Amino acid sequence: RVEPFDWTPDVRLETFGSTRQGTALESSDLDVRMTFEQFEVHGQQRQLKYLKGIVASPGERFKVVQLIEARLPVLRLCFDGRLYVDLSMGGALDGSAGRDEDVLGIDQPLTALVDAAVDVDAARRFVRLV
Repeated sequence: RVEPFDWTPDVRLETFGSTRQGTALESSDLDVRMTFEQFEVHGQQRQLKYLKGIVASPGERFKVVQLIEARLPVLRLCFDGRLYVDLSMGGALDGSAGRDEDVLGIDQPLTALVDAAVDVDAARRFVRLV
């Protein structure tokens, strides 16, 4: 619930990483990004606040393994004692974030390389730089 208002934001969960890419193995973890439909949660401290709320009440089938207080905080959970789930919050991973925004804390050259992998014109510019 969002105080002092009496409503709960709509949660959006989006997988990314090896699961999204189709390269996950049976032993792979599940990377999940949590956002809200009504607003974005910017800043490490605000993200930690929401993740700590989940730590306090993770649900019956989840066990809290670790809350990693990094630049991009990650809550590691274990589902049914078999599947590790890394839950994070932050900017969009689906391309809706600005191209200059360093959403995951990745430096600009690496971001340019990732962009080049999905954009032919960007790939040509990147190759010229190398």
